Amino acid sequence: MRQKRKSLPESIILENSKSIQNYINNKINLVSPCKIGYFSPFENEPIISFDSKHQIYLPKIEDKVLEFYEESPKMQKNKYGIDEPSNSNKIDLAKLDIILVPFLAFNKNLYRVGFGGGFYDKTLCRLSNLTKRPKIWGVGFSFQLTKENFQENLDVRLDKIITEQHIYE
Repeated sequence: MRQKRKSLPESIILENSKSIQNYINNKINLVSPCKIGYFSPFENEPIISFDSKHQIYLPKIEDKVLEFYEESPKMQKNKYGIDEPSNSNKIDLAKLDIILVPFLAFNKNLYRVGFGGGFYDKTLCRLSNLTKRPKIWGVGFSFQLTKENFQENLDVRLDKIITEQHIYE
């Protein structure tokens, strides 16, 4: 899946990202501002842009989990080559309204496979005991759907998965 996504032409990435963005915009109540945990698109992951009334927070790897920081124009690459914000405006995960999560593959049971570091699963596990927590939506492309049931005990089930063709709930 990783190679297939990396080989997608930029025009397809942009076109499919626009469709995903339309689904997201229709699902978010655009009347009220949201605090959105997003990701820095890496290796042809979907590129989503948000209305300026929303506050965007991007992940940084800290102690083998992700912490989310306010989006900033100045970014720095981590050891995996992924852009991270360089500011110190961290937000408590529970204060986010939505966390958008990338994946390499997903199934209809709303589980995802990432790059194998477990950063998102370890991070999202911290939310499982909260009564009020952010919505957790996977974001990717329809070709990444697999019939395999690969989930393990530590994997976190997503609330939705949004592709350019469908929303899985």
